[in-house]
Amino acid sequence: MAKQAGASIILLIVNVLTDEALRDLYDYATSLGLEALIEVHDRQELARAYKLDPKIIGVNNRDLRRFVTDVLHTNEILQDKKIRIFLYFRKWYS
Repeated sequence: MAKQAGASIILLIVNVLTDEALRDLYDYATSLGLEALIEVHDRQELARAYKLDPKIIGVNNRDLRRFVTDVLHTNEILQDKKIRIFLYFRKWYS
């Protein structure tokens, strides 16, 4: 549907997908020529995202459970990761 609607990228939120669903959706999207932005919020989700070897990972600085935004959150998540891919940092405004 996204491709037919003219989209060039889709958002896959790790928090709401199983590893299998994440892999299946990622593979399907890329097979159609779509880019996939993989959104993570914590280190566990980042580790799951890395398994896909994606081009784009987005770190959401807003805790969706408490609805609190912390712009330093990204630094905490990435402190021991070697960046080998482009990272997009999401900051939501209220």
